[in-house]
Formats: sequence, C-alpha cells, structure tokens
Amino acid sequence: MSDREVLVRHIGGETVYDTTTFATEDKTGVLLIYSDASQKQVIAAYNPQGWIAAEVVDKVVNDDDASPD
Repeated sequence: MSDREVLVRHIGGETVYDTTTFATEDKTGVLLIYSDASQKQVIAAYNPQGWIAAEVVDKVVNDDDASPD
C-alpha cells in the first residue's frame, strides 16, 4: 500500500482512489483511473465534462485508523 492516492474533483464532489496511476485519453479527454502502474485494469472513468481536476495527494490518516500506543 502506498502513502499516496489520487484525488479526483468532479461535478459530484470529490472521490479518492487508493492508487497513484491515472491518465487522460488524448482525443476524448476522458479521465481514466487505473488500479496500478501496469494500466491493465480501469477502476474509474470520467467523461470530459464530468471531471475538474485529478492529482496525487498524501493519504489522510484518521485517528480511528491509528493503532493504539
């Protein structure tokens, strides 16, 4: 598991994916989110009018997810 993830801002809000691999189709502008760097499995796709921005960000750790000391 990586300590980075992809944050997609879209017309419906924001979605975070547990991957760092994404690309846009040159001719169509479709945003594709891949499960890993091999780009063999698409886990999400956004049409050109539906997505605003995509970026790799640091994961946010919730206090609930932290292990007790």
